[in-house]
Amino acid sequence: EEKLWRTTAVLELWEERKRMGHTPLYRMEVLWIPGVPTVDLFIKNETASASGTLKHRFVWALIMWAVVEGKIKSDSIVYDSTSGNTGASEAYMCGLIGVPYVAVVADNLEEEKIHQTTQFGGKIMKVDVKMRNYHAQNEAEKTGGFFINQFGNADSAEE
Repeated sequence: EEKLWRTTAVLELWEERKRMGHTPLYRMEVLWIPGVPTVDLFIKNETASASGTLKHRFVWALIMWAVVEGKIKSDSIVYDSTSGNTGASEAYMCGLIGVPYVAVVADNLEEEKIHQTTQFGGKIMKVDVKMRNYHAQNEAEKTGGFFINQFGNADSAEE
């Protein structure tokens, strides 16, 4: 049953990868900077992703890695320390694969950042800003969940 869940989760993540396509790229038509010759300037619109954040592709890789490696299972609760964008994308990806997500955030985080995560079903745990990683890891250990640790596991996800 767990193998079936993992296969389904991986397939759902691959479907999301197809949906996300390429980041929209826009050429700035009018740009004049004194003392600088004509420059072609392009900008990428990372907010065009389904989670609305620039962390969408990174989190896709992080969640895919964690599912493939068996770190996230069908009954896992995923925890991470975040201040906004990564948490929103993690909530979105966890929703795709059907596991709960808890963003451990600073107790003074602004409501808009909280909404970014909760709109995708993520839960919020407010703590002292200096204690976010501690609480994320501690809660994961207490519940048998997984502390995804976006900073500590970035290299694994990007391999």
